[in-house]
Amino acid sequence: MPNKKIPIKPLYNMVLATQEKTPATTKSGLYLVSGPQKKAGYAVVLAVGPAVISLKAGAKIIYKEYTDNQFSHDGCDYILISDDDVLAEIVG
Repeated sequence: MPNKKIPIKPLYNMVLATQEKTPATTKSGLYLVSGPQKKAGYAVVLAVGPAVISLKAGAKIIYKEYTDNQFSHDGCDYILISDDDVLAEIVG
């Protein structure tokens, strides 16, 4: 979604993001287990509400799975997450 204006503005403490696939291997080549035990999701932040001060658009995050609101708008898939459900920002 780069270089495209986001038509949705999150309110208060909400984070608008697009989901990324969970990596299958680590950088060193170790395979990661997938399946029902998966408890966190990966996403890229597209926009944040005015009360969110710790994240900016473009940040890669790990969030609590099953706490997001998934929806589509104009052919694009989005997720809306409370900033309380963001577990970490991936840096580096």
